[in-house]
Amino acid sequence: MTHTVEEVFRTEGIPPFTFVNPPNFNELLVDIRNPGKPVVIEGQSGTGKTTTTRKIIEDNISGEPFVYLSARKAKDIPKILEIANGGAFGRFVIDDFHRLGKVCKTFACSPECETVSA
Repeated sequence: MTHTVEEVFRTEGIPPFTFVNPPNFNELLVDIRNPGKPVVIEGQSGTGKTTTTRKIIEDNISGEPFVYLSARKAKDIPKILEIANGGAFGRFVIDDFHRLGKVCKTFACSPECETVSA
């Protein structure tokens, strides 16, 4: 079976053939699998935070699906604010968390909301 270069070396998304677990993969896996535990993953842009989070959830988490939200997307801000105000419960990934205000960050990481921020 042959693949194009673009299939093997992806510039975005989860690479299906070349994903390599980062050194902290197991720690992230344990934290993300812990129900109700908010997890904040910080790092430089482009280092694989979102890709690693998606890979962990895709391969290791069952049950209620995670909802992916981004602080960069205007359409996601109302839902993020709803989470921050305690009006939404579930499993969420909030990407670009650093773009949110301090109050919103504080409430979005409350124990009632299972949130993974990449």
